[in-house]
Amino acid sequence: MRANQNHRVSENVLLCIGPNIFETVFVSYLVLIGNAVIWVAIVAFFWINYGPRSGRSFGNEIASYNKIQRKVFWYLLDNGAKGSSLALLKKLQRSSETIQEASVALGPTLQRGLERLEARFGHQDMYEPAKPIISRLVALSDEAQTQKVGEQSNA
Repeated sequence: MRANQNHRVSENVLLCIGPNIFETVFVSYLVLIGNAVIWVAIVAFFWINYGPRSGRSFGNEIASYNKIQRKVFWYLLDNGAKGSSLALLKKLQRSSETIQEASVALGPTLQRGLERLEARFGHQDMYEPAKPIISRLVALSDEAQTQKVGEQSNA
């Protein structure tokens, strides 16, 4: 009889504790899954905005290709771009076939950035080495625009 009573007592204890343990475990899993989703979202945000396809590495490639210091390139681009410079670089990276084409497309933007910076701060020696390069890119951009208009009028 005593063994039977012990069995009933342990059943009663399990019935009292059991549902609470399962609720606790279930809630713990929900919290764990929620935290995992938040961490994945944070990592995805930084990967998209600062990862290898963010446009920043493409901008550095363009600066190196044109032999412009990266710091100067980013100052000019940030001040000359209409909107986000990284968004502009992402767009160019997807649409341009070569770094040369992207450089030519950025010529007017870099020129606008140079004009804005010089209007705001006056002449800066750090921009001097970039001026002839930017002038060449703007000339190539104007030439490409002229060719594009000529092709459209012939078509």
